Amino acid sequence: FQTLLARTPEDIGAYYGLTYAQLRLGDLASAASSLEALKKRARFSPIVATLGADLASAQNDRAGAIAQLEEASRQFPTSSVVIFALAEAQIRGGQAKQAEAGLRRSLVSHREDARLWELLARANATLKRHTAEHRALAEAHAARGSYVAALQQLELARQANDGDFYDLSTVDARLREVRPKAEEELKQKKLR
Repeated sequence: FQTLLARTPEDIGAYYGLTYAQLRLGDLASAASSLEALKKRARFSPIVATLGADLASAQNDRAGAIAQLEEASRQFPTSSVVIFALAEAQIRGGQAKQAEAGLRRSLVSHREDARLWELLARANATLKRHTAEHRALAEAHAARGSYVAALQQLELARQANDGDFYDLSTVDARLREVRPKAEEELKQKKLR
């Protein structure tokens, strides 16, 4: 990378690659220096923000990582890279409730995104909301077309018994929707 940077000092990709490599190797001081050089050459973007947050996390600065990703979220509210990274950082940083709220907002327009549902499940597990955790896992499986696994998770959600009337009603409605799809999935597996 150093040779590449010497020949093309304005190559943003090279600075990104160098920073990422240094971060992966655990050379945090060099990664911080390379990130600053990258920031001088590149506009603020989701990729630069997440790289900065990764560095802050590696330096055990969870609050700094979250702050960088919150700023990126304000500037790039639809960036899935930022949404995922912010939720991950919030869950790891003891802000699972904020992660849960942000993921719910994102799911309004991205209902079929399995990764969002998985992150929501993790946030709810951290908050010890097991009905919501299993329901979110069910939705992740359903988004991937795994209806048998979705049905199993919905049954676990029903048994968790820590949801309110609305939560349990939603689980019951999804059970009615998913059960025929799970039965069809099982039939298809038997035919193979």
